[in-house]
Amino acid sequence: MPNTISWCIPERVIHVCVSGIVTLEEIIESDQEGREVFKQGKTPIHIIVEHHNVEKLPTNIRHMRQAMSNLNAPEIGWVILVSDRRSLWSYVGQVVAQMAMIRWRQMETRDEALHFLRQQDPSLPPF
Repeated sequence: MPNTISWCIPERVIHVCVSGIVTLEEIIESDQEGREVFKQGKTPIHIIVEHHNVEKLPTNIRHMRQAMSNLNAPEIGWVILVSDRRSLWSYVGQVVAQMAMIRWRQMETRDEALHFLRQQDPSLPPF
């Protein structure tokens, strides 16, 4: 899974970009990398997950949820999935969000996600 984790808005909004074949091991690695990024941020930290051309996901959703331990971090604000609403990733995102009991939304573009976050969290710096 070629992926990147970077700040979309420094110290406040993380941007995760995922593509290709997603393995459970790569989800665990990304989760660990995300934990290090959280240490640089200021609460609440929001996450925008954007996927492009994801070809395959792990089949066990419960294992995927367990691998995403950061979803339970107290620093987490909103998690926004940027995806086509008809994608498999969309379905998996809904199930994982319910399992983790997180604040989750799906948008079709990153601009929509940022606009939504601005409405929900007026403490975000201008972008």
